[in-house]
Amino acid sequence: MDFDRKGAYALHLSKKQLIILGAIAVLFLGFLIFLGSCNKRLAVPERPQQAEATPAQEETPAQDDPPSIPEPVITTRSISTSMGDISVTETTEYDKALTYYRREYLSFDKSRIQACRVEGATRQAALFTFQYQPIDATIHYFDTDTNAWVSEPLSPGAYRASLVAIEFSSGASLFSYLPKTYNQKENGVLEHVPDLDGYLLVTRTEAGWQLKLVSCELQEGQVCDGFVMSAAWPLLDWSENQNCATVWNAYTANGVAKWCFDGYYRFTPSNYVPTGENYYYRCVASYLIRLMAEQIGLSDAAPSLTVCMLDVLVQEQNAYGFWPTQPESEWLSGDFQIADGFYDTRFNTDLIEIFVRVNNDLGGGLYLDTVKRYAAFYQALAEENHAETENGGWLVADYWHPQLHDLTHTSLNHLAAECLAAYHLADLLQDESLRETADKLLLAIEDTGSDWIKPTWDLYYSIQPDGTYDGTDYPSLTYNDLFNLQAYITEKTGEQNQTIYNLMYHKLYWMWANNVTDYKR
Repeated sequence: MDFDRKGAYALHLSKKQLIILGAIAVLFLGFLIFLGSCNKRLAVPERPQQAEATPAQEETPAQDDPPSIPEPVITTRSISTSMGDISVTETTEYDKALTYYRREYLSFDKSRIQACRVEGATRQAALFTFQYQPIDATIHYFDTDTNAWVSEPLSPGAYRASLVAIEFSSGASLFSYLPKTYNQKENGVLEHVPDLDGYLLVTRTEAGWQLKLVSCELQEGQVCDGFVMSAAWPLLDWSENQNCATVWNAYTANGVAKWCFDGYYRFTPSNYVPTGENYYYRCVASYLIRLMAEQIGLSDAAPSLTVCMLDVLVQEQNAYGFWPTQPESEWLSGDFQIADGFYDTRFNTDLIEIFVRVNNDLGGGLYLDTVKRYAAFYQALAEENHAETENGGWLVADYWHPQLHDLTHTSLNHLAAECLAAYHLADLLQDESLRETADKLLLAIEDTGSDWIKPTWDLYYSIQPDGTYDGTDYPSLTYNDLFNLQAYITEKTGEQNQTIYNLMYHKLYWMWANNVTDYKR
């Protein structure tokens, strides 16, 4: 009964409960339905299958862009002379394989002087191109086989020579030191490769003459240098035995010397490093320019040509104020611990004398800053780098280097040439301190005097720092230096220097006895 009552009681409760539970169940079912729908919306979708890429959509490996060709670099400046100004344009140009270094001078006489150096690899280069009217023309070139100049009508073809000159019936003319090819070596040395020299290519069309100076195909490490002077008027007088072209050729045709983009080169001595067959070093004493300077007043082309060639050397003056000899000398490095890039008093003296001469001839303060820089350097060097004679004269050492080294000897030819150059610099710059330096050099010659004379009446070459004399003198060079110094002293004082007279007297008799004839008279 209890069970029944309990059951009835339970059933009675459950009815109410069922109503409530029914409501709850409905609500719960709705909630589940809601959750189910939410779960469907919040479910992470499956990754869709990637579509097949079209060729345009495919990724390609990144590649470097082809190198761009640099823009030309152009600088301009001006050179002033008493005859007028010369404008200078220097350009560095590039193409895919080659680099062109160009220097162009437009002169007061309307001539144009151009120099070009090409370096690179794989192909030929056109250094210069000229176009002329279809008129008659004559070409002059030096034939090394016959050792003579050849003159003939200009005709199409390739001309291979060291130097050519062309004259047109209009009066226009040019002459060119044709492109030469070199291997670049250490210490600024160039190895000439004659078989790869460039040439003049002449083409005739209805438009006229095309003249193109071209290189051969260059290889890595090679350069090709060319030079040309042109004008609308006759540059050279071929009725004379000597003009700028013949002088130039005489100094370069035998292979002893070259004119390159950065100056005057000569065969390297056997004790220079590096050296070898067809090896050339940049020689400070540019004797080719000196010959051009000697043509001033004789050749219309000489003034502009000389000024522009000297300008090349102005760029090579170093921060100290001198022009270094770049290769190492085994003799100087072995005996005095002097490295490459040394100062040679003789070569620098010869060069500064050219600057002085051209300044005197053309005026206008030409290259005066260059001259002043060298004069200041030389004064300081002479004061610090000499052995003193009995009465205070200065025996300036022949060689010097910024790095520490032993004091070198003093040769009489160096000393006499430096003494005269110091006097010339004092005159040009109106500098009495330079004259005092020159006086000390002259005093050194007077103090040493007859000690220079050998028993054979020849002269010793040099005096060592310890005062001993030794060496074999040049056949005539020292005599000529003493001659020039004596001429200056006589002009300034009205009388000869007796010490110099005595040295010249003995050397002259030695030259007579030994058939030496190339001395000054």
